[in-house]
Amino acid sequence: MPPLMPLPMRPKEIRLPRFANYTPLNADRGRILEEALNADLMSVPRKAITPRNADITKHCRFHQNYGHTTEECVALKDKIEELIQAGHLRQFVRNSHGKSRRQRTPERRRET
Repeated sequence: MPPLMPLPMRPKEIRLPRFANYTPLNADRGRILEEALNADLMSVPRKAITPRNADITKHCRFHQNYGHTTEECVALKDKIEELIQAGHLRQFVRNSHGKSRRQRTPERRRET
């Protein structure tokens, strides 16, 4: 039986974005992640192993590892976009004037 050879190192896989355009947001992705988790709209994937030579100054709260920031995370960016397109997380969508698209309730008239 021939001796076992170690598997060759694969080059770092770079995940490409799934969408050509993303909805502009009015909050950072870390805050949106927390809101989506609290609302049970998504779950955090199993903790990813930090790759060798990863930039340990960058931490991803979605993957719970180092190498990229939560804001840079393509997987999270895609998941947030999926949720927005499904009608969720609309309070984090920025309108054309840079404000949120929150539904405002009409003011009640005071009876005098």
